[in-house]
Amino acid sequence: MEICFKQLAIAIALSTALNGLAQAAQPMSLDDFVPPVSGGADKPASAASQAGDVVTADNLQDGLGYAYQQLLADNGQGILTVKTKTGMGVISASTVNYTRYENLNATLLSKRGAYFKAFNEAQGQLVKYFEGLESNCNSAVSAHELTLDTGKESLANVASGSSDTCKETAKGMLAGYVTYSVSDNDKDDAVTLTLASSTKTRGAMNRMNGAVVSSSDPKKAFEYIAREISLGVVPPMGAKLINDPETGESIVIGFGSSIIRQNADKRVMASMAKMANEQSRQRANNSLVAFLNGSEVYWQGGFDEKQIESGQQFDVPVDENGKAQAPVAFADTRNTFLNTVSHSEDFKSFTGGKLPPGVITKTFASEDGYWSNTIAIYRPSATLVAQQEGRENRQAAGAAPRGMASRPVQIEGGVAPGSANPKGPTGSVVRDNDF
Repeated sequence: MEICFKQLAIAIALSTALNGLAQAAQPMSLDDFVPPVSGGADKPASAASQAGDVVTADNLQDGLGYAYQQLLADNGQGILTVKTKTGMGVISASTVNYTRYENLNATLLSKRGAYFKAFNEAQGQLVKYFEGLESNCNSAVSAHELTLDTGKESLANVASGSSDTCKETAKGMLAGYVTYSVSDNDKDDAVTLTLASSTKTRGAMNRMNGAVVSSSDPKKAFEYIAREISLGVVPPMGAKLINDPETGESIVIGFGSSIIRQNADKRVMASMAKMANEQSRQRANNSLVAFLNGSEVYWQGGFDEKQIESGQQFDVPVDENGKAQAPVAFADTRNTFLNTVSHSEDFKSFTGGKLPPGVITKTFASEDGYWSNTIAIYRPSATLVAQQEGRENRQAAGAAPRGMASRPVQIEGGVAPGSANPKGPTGSVVRDNDF
């Protein structure tokens, strides 16, 4: 019974800590927990420099902050390496546009889709950096000439064509990366999402598989977790790593989100909110698995370019039966040029595995009510308690024996640049000392 009460105390403490999310930001306490608009410092406090794609700094926090600002200045896209005396890190950023629609649900779904695409693009950049990529290109050039000479004149048609096709592929396992920052630029209708991986985040996975650190005061432990979360933005997806300085325990927080679709019918609206809560919960759990077990990421990009140039001085017309007629000469050479290029990128990721026992999740709505957010918290010491409860539970179980009016759905149009656009998650996710 003591263990059951301890777990209940943990759940109550966390629930109480998170119930204040929709209130105004004030000093942190269990009864008042509000994610601020922006998180910790995302700019360097000490000198840093850049040479090529490598940033050098005194410490990783300043280095990542400097690199982050450089990526933002470069259209919020790219990847940089950070070197310090104590470790190395990598930061990957991606920016994706979304579209506003008359239907608010469509706007919010477009925005979350942009976050999701940016997340996958940032993952793809990381896997290319860690694993390298395979490149294959095929090119071809062709030339054709046709001349026509008579007793009075000489005519010629010339044509040339080229084809250039390239494909690049990268695949590998990604683990131990965290969401560094998220931003919704509602003026340009674009979101930027940044991922970071460091010696610390990658090493935490090994530490969690080792000895379990127990806590004699679970309520105090979750007060610390709640305080840490409140210091950084709750991102729509990804994970965050924190360390309890009192116990030395590594704690991973997985984030998940879903859009709460708006509907005029209250019963339908309640069903939509329930569905959104379940989606965000599953996504938060999957973010935990991705950090602990890794994700298999596959990226493929390529282009196909074709070009045709021709100069035509005569033509041989045909009749309706396809029979060639007498050649005709043009007064001037007819020059034509055509170039076509297609570009594609494909991102695929697979994350699978079993969550450890004792993972606690909490789902809450955003302040404006348009997002359902879930955090899933993994503490090795909580897992130890849950495993003991599971053994007790298994021992106990072993001892016990109509028609409606309708109209066509409008699927075309609806784009409305000046329509409502509730701001999405924005700010630094990682605070000063997290790296």
